[in-house]
Amino acid sequence: MFKMQYFKIIFYNLLIFFILYIAVAYYFYNKLDQNVKVVNRTYNSNNIRASYPTYSNLDKQTAIKIFDEYAAPKSSYEPFIAYRRQMYNGTVVNIDNNGFRKSTNHSLNDSTWFFGGSTMWGTGATDETTIPSFFAKYTGEKVLNLGESGYTSFQEFINLQLMLLRGYKPKRVFFYDGQNDGYRYCQKNEPVPSHAYYSRYLQMINSYPRMKKQLNNMSQNKNRMLQETSFFKYVDIKMNGLFSKIASFMYSPFSYFFKNQNPSRAYKSLSFNSDKSFKDFSKENDYLICSKEENARRAAKVTVFSWLNAYKLLKDEGIHVGFILQPTAVYNPSRYELDYIINETKQRIVDEADNYTVYYDVLRDEWNKQCSAYGICDSLIDLSGAFFDNENPIFVDACHVAPIGNEIVAKKLIKYIKE
Repeated sequence: MFKMQYFKIIFYNLLIFFILYIAVAYYFYNKLDQNVKVVNRTYNSNNIRASYPTYSNLDKQTAIKIFDEYAAPKSSYEPFIAYRRQMYNGTVVNIDNNGFRKSTNHSLNDSTWFFGGSTMWGTGATDETTIPSFFAKYTGEKVLNLGESGYTSFQEFINLQLMLLRGYKPKRVFFYDGQNDGYRYCQKNEPVPSHAYYSRYLQMINSYPRMKKQLNNMSQNKNRMLQETSFFKYVDIKMNGLFSKIASFMYSPFSYFFKNQNPSRAYKSLSFNSDKSFKDFSKENDYLICSKEENARRAAKVTVFSWLNAYKLLKDEGIHVGFILQPTAVYNPSRYELDYIINETKQRIVDEADNYTVYYDVLRDEWNKQCSAYGICDSLIDLSGAFFDNENPIFVDACHVAPIGNEIVAKKLIKYIKE
């Protein structure tokens, strides 16, 4: 009798402990799931950029929406120019069925065409606050935003030819370059010219035989399993998955406290805080090579080649073209107050500064050597220092700007046209 009471006491205590532990585990299991979402949401680069003082005039959700929708559209393969975003309808980002971002006074024909990379496309801006839209707002003219993330001047030149072959005709054309050419044409281990998807496509091509073999093996294994798998094996597979989930559930209180899964620990493990001044970073660049003049000249010749051939293509039609050397934080970064930017981006800016200093200088020199033969030296619109005298925060990373930067560029282009 005594032994039975003893076992009952142990049993009920164990049962109470088990129920209490299940309740605790349930709490922390949900807490972990919520915290993972908080960490991913709070510390992803889109949210960080949206929190910068560059967007102090916007509510946080609108700023976040700008970057969420920038990343939302899918890209598809495009002959000759590699890729372009697909049609997308969002709140602040909209793309037409040709893959062109919509602007104020958006029009394919008899409009001012704007070629460029993501800064022209408008990363960090709404449809109404891109460079083309500000240009349309202040001139009343029709515009077409042909910018695309990662595009280089050579891709833009090819895209210009495609547009003309398809029967479209612009009123005038602008090329907005510097950042992507200075990065893509200065890569250590890539051919020149290249594009942003070169490595990705090459990897896909090189891995195709291996992938094909794996797919064939998977297909054969699947057929074999279908033939051999019994009911008990099926149950065994399902039970293993169930046991794994139960183990994860039961271990969740320990995971929360000992595996850096709560937000405060995650924050310390990430370096998304701006606790270092811009001057505290040392150079670590080993991927860009245009800090050497010979490499910078090779890159600059591709840019000038694209610009000059765009001019030749358009001159017989009487269409004026301007070539804009764009402002970017990696060119002469000491002229900007950038301490609000996250550490990873600060490091990149420091790493790439010498590369862009030499590339921009050589690009100007290469242009001056060749433009005089065509009498078009004034077609280069050097906006590399367009933000030097502006005291407001403009950059949201190494090259992209808030709407205020796009407005400044658009106004300078209008002034250029009038002069």
